[in-house]
Amino acid sequence: MSDNLLLSVVEELKGIQSSQFIDEIYDPEFWLDFIPFRQKMAEKISDTLFTYEFEETFILDPTGTLRYDLHSLGKVEVLEDNQTDKGRFWKIRVTSLDPHAVALVNIRMKDLIDGIKVGFYVYELQLDLSKLDALGFGREAVIYATRTTLRKNISIFHKSLRHKKL
Repeated sequence: MSDNLLLSVVEELKGIQSSQFIDEIYDPEFWLDFIPFRQKMAEKISDTLFTYEFEETFILDPTGTLRYDLHSLGKVEVLEDNQTDKGRFWKIRVTSLDPHAVALVNIRMKDLIDGIKVGFYVYELQLDLSKLDALGFGREAVIYATRTTLRKNISIFHKSLRHKKL
């Protein structure tokens, strides 16, 4: 793991266990229910490669006044999937083809007595900031939008699974 951590989001999700969804995590249809983006699409190419397309408006600042409309087309590659004494670990590369961007994300998940603990760690973020710079935004706005979007989607995931009938 690199020492260049750009962003981390760690949440404890009470009332669910990984056994409720672990068999479905490589099914793109499973995730589409938890991602509230407009015009979303995901397709499984292989066991570790998925393509996606989505459109969404991202909030770029805490006031909610700075927004950016994004239409993205790309792929998600699972580079590593391990079970360790610390729980489950995935290393994922998300590549946006249009607009071009690459993110390297480590995900950790561990079952707790009364829930799970999940962490997202962004170690690499390569993107063309020229459009955002022209609008007066920068890398900090992208990191803010990523953090708030992750937290929102984790919350939706948590609420959905707590109410899911097994």
